Amino acid sequence: MTTESPAPAKKWRGQTLHDRADERREQLLDAALELVANEGVAALTMRAVTRAASLSPRYFYESFPDRDALLFAVFDRTVEQLQQRVAGAMADEEGMEPKCYAAFDCAARFFDHDPRAARLLLRESLADNTLREHALDALPHFILSTAVEFLSDAAVATDVDQTRIQLDTSALSGSVVTLFLDWTEGRLDLPRERLVSYCTELVVGMLNRHAAGPQEPASR
Repeated sequence: MTTESPAPAKKWRGQTLHDRADERREQLLDAALELVANEGVAALTMRAVTRAASLSPRYFYESFPDRDALLFAVFDRTVEQLQQRVAGAMADEEGMEPKCYAAFDCAARFFDHDPRAARLLLRESLADNTLREHALDALPHFILSTAVEFLSDAAVATDVDQTRIQLDTSALSGSVVTLFLDWTEGRLDLPRERLVSYCTELVVGMLNRHAAGPQEPASR
């Protein structure tokens, strides 16, 4: 008994229905990034994004159940793009300090090349309540993955208090995000290399303190 092969997917102008749906989804993501970068998250609505993407509103629900799903998707796509670049830059280096420098330099170049990503990841993720909750896990780690890795190793090697690790990582994350935000928005007028070197010094200094082991409290 022979079985019939499934009929080939129908194509229109060389694309299958699935290909066309994927293309429309990317159009919506691109339009959403532009809207958020130019007007902020508050401007992101179903009607605004479909109009910007030159698509019928019915195609919005083909890819996203609601506006928040689109917002999270464009945020996650941007974070993934940055993380892939940072991971590649770090892989080419050996040792704690070169890896940290490579990660910060890659992030700075990424934001300098695409200011839209800087506004979405650095400003809107903190200013918008809906996006803030979604971004809590991703934002502190998009630059500091190297630091977290080395901090974990230091904690195992020196019995550093895990709470101290969390406090230092949170404090450092906030500092680095603020530095990058001020730099991308022009409040810090300095070369990229100076910013990267300073951020690297912050991370390496903290890592070295942990590697040295617990410190005795200062006497009064």
